Amino acid sequence: MSSHWVYKLIVHSKLKDKLLLTYDTNGFSLPSYQPELAHVAVVGHINEFLKEHFQLKTNVLRCYRQLENMRIYEVEILEENAQSANRMANFITI
Repeated sequence: MSSHWVYKLIVHSKLKDKLLLTYDTNGFSLPSYQPELAHVAVVGHINEFLKEHFQLKTNVLRCYRQLENMRIYEVEILEENAQSANRMANFITI
C-alpha cells in the first residue's frame, strides 16, 4: 500500500549540467512517485526507484521542500547508463 505522500525528484548531474524530466500528454515534469515508506530521513527507496525506472545510480542530497502531502528531494546522479529504461524521460541541459 502506498503512502499519501507524493515525492517529486529534482535529479541532476553537476558534472554534465543535466536535469532529468519525464513527459506525458500534459508535458514535462519532475520524476515523481508515491513511496511505500514515507519518513523524511529514509531515502534509500528513492535511489532504488531511480535505479529501477531510469537506470541511474544516485545519491539523495536533501529534502528540498515539504508541502502538504508532497516532498521535493534534491538528488545527484552518480552514474548513469547510456540507455534509459524509461522512454518517457529526457535530460535537459541546465
